Amino acid sequence: MFNMMMKYVIVIWCVFAPVTIQAQEAMKFFMRDGPKTSAIDYSNYEEFLEKYITTSAKANGVSYFDYKNISADGHQLLKNQLRLMEGVFITNYRKPIQLGYWLNLYNIIVLDEVLTNYPIDNIRDIKNIFTDKKVTIQNLPLSLDDIEHKIIRPTFKDYRIHAALNVASISSGRLTVKAYGYNINQELQDAMVAWLARSDIFRIEGNNIHLVRAFDWYTEDFGNSESAMLFTISQHLNHSENLRLRRTSNRKIIYDYNWDLNDK
Repeated sequence: MFNMMMKYVIVIWCVFAPVTIQAQEAMKFFMRDGPKTSAIDYSNYEEFLEKYITTSAKANGVSYFDYKNISADGHQLLKNQLRLMEGVFITNYRKPIQLGYWLNLYNIIVLDEVLTNYPIDNIRDIKNIFTDKKVTIQNLPLSLDDIEHKIIRPTFKDYRIHAALNVASISSGRLTVKAYGYNINQELQDAMVAWLARSDIFRIEGNNIHLVRAFDWYTEDFGNSESAMLFTISQHLNHSENLRLRRTSNRKIIYDYNWDLNDK
């Protein structure tokens, strides 16, 4: 009986272990830097953004979408963009173009999933939204968690990506009418400044520093300590806010996150 059980264990290992190893190696493959510098075509995505995004001053910096009134043709723009991006051999491109690609891919998948499952109160209403495989890139099925935690964060090591990734929540990073990836360093700089300019993301009240919980979830990305994180934040504040932050004594950090759907 024992020998029979061992045979089943060996068979199961042989079937599934190579897939795991292959997936791990594939993730490492995505860390390569290619030679291509040409722009990737995001015209479908940008047409969608032009039509449906609201980022006016009245929106307080939040990227809102009128999901209810997005047409089937509008949704199809996102699906067309996803299919185009699945056909891109992204490791042929230079790293800055790759980063824009992965940020856009993540944000497009989120928008597509919200529209497919609408109406919802927030993205977490969609079962296994972050862990189910949603797209196949270079023959490897990927989930949102794969894209963020196994590709973007370990490959590019840039804390500013948290100001650009959008999970369709009020507290998300921002989207604009343009895709990321044309001048990624400046785009991420602008996104970080705009994100921290929002009172729901960062504000000082007396000795209390209110921060969006992303700074708690990803402390290691922002400096791996409270003082390092606050120094990182200070680099993206205007002069007066920077001074206020530096002069705040006996400070207490209060974290919060608003998961409500960014529904206009």
